[in-house]
Amino acid sequence: MHEPDRLRDCFIQDPFTTSGRSKKSCAKFSAPPPSEWEGGLSRLAVLLIWGLPLLFGGCYERVVYDTFDGYRQMSMADGPSPGSPTRPDGTADPRLTRDRDWSILIETFTGEKARPEAANLMQRLRYEKAIPDLWVKPVGEQFHLMRGRYASRDAPPALRDLEQTRMVPLDGERRFGSIELARLSTMAANSDSLDARMHQDRGPYSLQVAVFELGSPKTSRHAAEGKAAELRKAGHEAFYYHGESRSMVTVGLFSDKDRVPVKTTLPSGKEVFQYAYGPRIKTLQEEFPHNLVNGQLHHEQMPDGTKRPQASSLIQIK
Repeated sequence: MHEPDRLRDCFIQDPFTTSGRSKKSCAKFSAPPPSEWEGGLSRLAVLLIWGLPLLFGGCYERVVYDTFDGYRQMSMADGPSPGSPTRPDGTADPRLTRDRDWSILIETFTGEKARPEAANLMQRLRYEKAIPDLWVKPVGEQFHLMRGRYASRDAPPALRDLEQTRMVPLDGERRFGSIELARLSTMAANSDSLDARMHQDRGPYSLQVAVFELGSPKTSRHAAEGKAAELRKAGHEAFYYHGESRSMVTVGLFSDKDRVPVKTTLPSGKEVFQYAYGPRIKTLQEEFPHNLVNGQLHHEQMPDGTKRPQASSLIQIK
């Protein structure tokens, strides 16, 4: 009698993490000795029965990741190494090249659980939605989930992957509908900057909630920077935006996806398209309904003679 078949487990060192392990389960097949074969037809049947499982999936491998380093190493493996912004240990990679300095910013995580949350979303999108080229970019205490690396913001592959990612449903909703491409070098150097111009790659529009015009540009700039810092400490995505004679304070970053085209008929009878605010902008306006002037409500004259506080409004960052 031949030895009965049995399933054996073997552990090998996981190439993705020094502390993780990879569990490989292999089916061990023992064919009957030749003395038990009867005729050429029986021999062929036995070979097919015992050989095909080994040829088509006799072994399978399941990788168990124990640390975030495993996720990070794995994520870096998807993209071309010349464009990788970080080494596997998270430090800056001097091989970062300008011709691949753009990537799709899917989501940013902060806080104590930022690492596992970023890794978890990356795994879900990769295995549940089959989204390729995902990787995590750590910047300070933030962890950015990215997709791909591209030569420019308007490169055809970048636009194609961006539109595809925006359409991906997750948990019954399109939570990535407003994502944008981001310049990696800008993110690395200015992720915590309050200057709105340093973030325009993430969105060219922001909601103006205050303006300072205090006689001298220096005084106005100092006041705007202080107000932006105050709002940032309160948990808002706030920025300052300096002009030639005045300085503005803004919150949020938006793209053309946040502006809704509306057809309007002019008094001349000509039909034109104007833009209305989308849901994300309206939601933020509920929290910041006014545009303060030098820290105070500013009332503007309406056509019917009444006055009302000046509303916050979307401005373009240039």
